[in-house]
Formats: sequence, C-alpha cells, structure tokens
Amino acid sequence: MQTRQSKLSEQPAARALLDELNIQIDQTICLMKGRLFYPLTEAITQTPDIAANDHLRAWWVTPDDFIQRFNDKPIQWQFLQKKQWLATQVYNENTVYFSNKDAIDNFRDDYQHPVCIAGFMSDESSREIQRGFLVPKDWAKRINIIDNTPS
Repeated sequence: MQTRQSKLSEQPAARALLDELNIQIDQTICLMKGRLFYPLTEAITQTPDIAANDHLRAWWVTPDDFIQRFNDKPIQWQFLQKKQWLATQVYNENTVYFSNKDAIDNFRDDYQHPVCIAGFMSDESSREIQRGFLVPKDWAKRINIIDNTPS
C-alpha cells in the first residue's frame, strides 16, 4: 500500500483528472485496520516504525506455549470465523466457548492451519481480553518464514 496504492494520485491519468477538478493532493497516508500479531513468547516493547504506538496487538502461539501461558488462567476461548477477525468480540451466551485445555484439544484434533481465537474471562460479562492465532508447531517452517521465538 505504501509503495503502490498511496502513489496512484501521481500517475499521469490521475494527475490530469485531479488538475481538471482543481484538486491538489498535499500528502498521502496509509491507514490500515486490524492488529499486528507478535509471537506470544516474545515480549514486545518497541513498536515498528510504520505502526502507530497505540496499534492493536495480538499474538500467535503454538499449542505447547499456549498451555504454558494460559493453563492456570480462567479464560474461555472462542474460535473465530474470518468475518469476525477485525471486530472486537463480546461474550455471547449462545456461542460455544472452550477451556484452555479443550481449546488446544479441539485445535489439535480439527485443524492443520492457524486459527484465530478470542479469550474471555469466565464471568460471562466481558469483551474479549485476549486475541491470537493458534498455530501448528511447525507452522513457520511450512510457510517459510523466520520464526525468531526460542525453540
């Protein structure tokens, strides 16, 4: 977006139309909705230069690291459909929620790809408090990315 779409107004056809309409573009910026996902096991203290300091953060995690982090926490997990990814989720009594262990068991049994999940406190009256992707153990290697988290 930064190198292509935000520069479309500089193309000759766009320039001609903008001049004809007496519109001048002084500055272009890119605004993208969503979250940046970080490895759960990595403490994030610095924001990337291209992101706002208050951007939404989430994580990705393997099943073993998920259990290690959340095992003793009273969180209920909702598996999200793609259409739910951008919006903050609110607890809904008609939705299926999983305990920490059941979420991992369900993931290991039914999924071979990353799955987006949202976590809620057990009091059933909250907005989500956690957001992330459960990923298979060898996920980073399969898609050929660099996984900087400790093994």
